[in-house]
Amino acid sequence: MTALALISGTIFRGPERRSTKTWAPFFTLTLKVANGAAFDFWRVAVFDEEIQGEVGELTKGDSISFVGRLSAEVYRKDGGEPRVSLGLTADKALSLKKRPRGA
Repeated sequence: MTALALISGTIFRGPERRSTKTWAPFFTLTLKVANGAAFDFWRVAVFDEEIQGEVGELTKGDSISFVGRLSAEVYRKDGGEPRVSLGLTADKALSLKKRPRGA
């Protein structure tokens, strides 16, 4: 089963350029997303070359929205309460970063 999600937030960590075992490039980043009075943190992976060009120019605090395949994993940190790790493999992105004048 594949579940698609739309998430919007600000860059909290990243983007960081990485490569797969077959040396295919991709970016990872962490997105901070408002959830009422709290925040959720999403791990985002970007494999699409077209999106990578835009994501590679972003910095902490920039606003962006992603559409992609959702992943959720339950884990326990140091044997404590169960937590959910949220992830998204991005298919589309819409950055709200301001472009310089004349560009």
